[in-house]
Amino acid sequence: MHIIFMYLKKQEPQIMLKYNSTSKRLIMMIILVATTVSFVAAQSTINVKFSVDLGLLINQGKFSQSGDRVMIRGSFNNWGDQNKMNQEGTSSVYSLTLTLNKNTFFSYKFYISTSGAANGGWETTPGIGNDGTRTLNTGTNALVLPVVFFDDADLVLNLSTEHFKFYCTSQDVSILAAFSTKLETEYSGIVTSLAANITQKITVKIYKNEVYYHNAQGYPEFPAWAVGSAIGKTMIMMASPNHAGSHTYAEMLNIVIHEFAHIAEAWKTTISLPVWLNEGVAQWFSGQKTDRGTIVSCLNNWGKKPDLSYFEDFNTFSDRYGYNFSYTIAEFIVYSHGLTKLADFVGNLSYSGLGYASKAAFQSAWHKHLDDYYINTPPPVMSIGSIRRYGENWYINYTPHQATDAENNTLIYSIIITGEGFDKTYADNNHSGSFVIPKSEFTNNTTYTVTARSYDGIVYTTATKTKTFTTTNIAPTLFTFTAPANGATVSYNAEHQLRISWSPVEGVDTDGDPVTDSITIEGNGLNKNVAVKGSEGFLLVDSADLKPGKTYNLSGKRSDGTDAVQAVSRTFVTPGIDGIENPDNEFFLNIFPVPSDRLITVQSGFTKPAKMTLRILSLQGKSILEITESVYGAFSWTLDISAYPPGCYFISLETVRSSGATSRQVRLIIKR
Repeated sequence: MHIIFMYLKKQEPQIMLKYNSTSKRLIMMIILVATTVSFVAAQSTINVKFSVDLGLLINQGKFSQSGDRVMIRGSFNNWGDQNKMNQEGTSSVYSLTLTLNKNTFFSYKFYISTSGAANGGWETTPGIGNDGTRTLNTGTNALVLPVVFFDDADLVLNLSTEHFKFYCTSQDVSILAAFSTKLETEYSGIVTSLAANITQKITVKIYKNEVYYHNAQGYPEFPAWAVGSAIGKTMIMMASPNHAGSHTYAEMLNIVIHEFAHIAEAWKTTISLPVWLNEGVAQWFSGQKTDRGTIVSCLNNWGKKPDLSYFEDFNTFSDRYGYNFSYTIAEFIVYSHGLTKLADFVGNLSYSGLGYASKAAFQSAWHKHLDDYYINTPPPVMSIGSIRRYGENWYINYTPHQATDAENNTLIYSIIITGEGFDKTYADNNHSGSFVIPKSEFTNNTTYTVTARSYDGIVYTTATKTKTFTTTNIAPTLFTFTAPANGATVSYNAEHQLRISWSPVEGVDTDGDPVTDSITIEGNGLNKNVAVKGSEGFLLVDSADLKPGKTYNLSGKRSDGTDAVQAVSRTFVTPGIDGIENPDNEFFLNIFPVPSDRLITVQSGFTKPAKMTLRILSLQGKSILEITESVYGAFSWTLDISAYPPGCYFISLETVRSSGATSRQVRLIIKR
């Protein structure tokens, strides 16, 4: 990546900086803007071809190709009219090749002889030299300059915003919306931060590519990476962001902000700023941060921290990585003293205004900044993980949670939680990997933002991402009874208990609240309510609580302490018939499981004492098992049927009481 910045002032040295990511070096070019007289560096000469397009004047009837002449007049011919330009074929382009001294600065303008021409036939202000003259700095090679329009008439005012005027060719009208939005968006922040009083609109000229931009700068031999500059207090010059050599469109947007920062500095300051401050401030406001690796590498190579004077010579600034280090100087001022003090410092370069007795004291404090933010290994970036509430606490997890950094500095992890007037910092000095914060800290139904920060006792590292969480309570999951089946006659287990179960099982709900399930059984004079933990998912009810042969209603409720959900209710029927209401059928008979391959459970119960005989009968009525006992109340047997062949059998139960004999019979299926 190549990033170019220029800061230019009339009649002062103009500085162009290039950062080369391959060599990790900055290349600086010193551009001396003269007034009207050229300085001859060498007596050898080169040929330079100048070309101007008069098409727009011809179309407007302001230049006659049959009678009018166009001349080039400048410091190379004492501004005389002896150098008439020649029409190229039948086109509107006129050109002339002059022999000029090498390595020399010249200023010039094009001139037409048309009677009554505007400005007496001279171009007005097409260039950056004194009085708006065009400039040319020759090198050692012959030059063919690009064809330009007379008075740069192809650069039209295509947009005027609150603070800027944008000139460009028709090629770049489409990019003005983005460029103007970027500049206007950043304008207030930069101007306010620097307390600059800018009293006029800034002109932004966008040339169709870097070649035309180089020509307008007066340096046709500029390398392709040169794409932008700030001229004094009033002008920014740029190559088209769509035709800017190796630069991306996004880089050009950053570069134009860098150049505007130079404009704001020019309005703010009353002195000549050292290049380390001038460039550092522009880099800071354009967000073009230097990388830590380059700084550390330089310091290791040099074996010491550089003095400020090391970056004050224009001729060596770039070779000494001045661009990189100047950013750290602006960063140091902002971090240590704030933007207001930075603005004051730009205005007057007063070290005492920053609280330093001398430049040396300022330098010493900047060196400590390098120690803290570049030489010191920053603490690890802390990442926020899961955020959930369990019971009365919020748990905010993070990684990593090591106790020390690479330099054995003790690490402190903290989070900053904000939202609707809430702003608190919580620290975890124990490196547990989790912040435990009482639920009572937060307001219900509110969204909060969490920012992570790690600290090694020297500098903070703040996570680049934040996470949000909302304290709105989430109701627990609705559950459904899975047993007994709705409307079915139930059976009891060997312990004479009825199993009631439901799903899903939920110990805590989705926002971490413990769940309680409350089950109610109603009917026949019974209203039984039992609360269990949601993580259990079942309930056992004694058969003694239930009357035989009766219908009961089953309902359930799940609560997280704030919200409750009601399960769909259902009914079930107990086995057998009440002997008081049905004196001829005083007992019930129930077996399970059916079919079975080994063990079965037989259940029954009597409301009065009786002598009972239990038999297993084949289909032919042959008894293959018989048990006789005196019984009273509910009872059950577990029988092993594994020795019997598979098939259909019957379980028969007979009783003998004072009221007579009664029998019941149910089918048994044995499978293998």
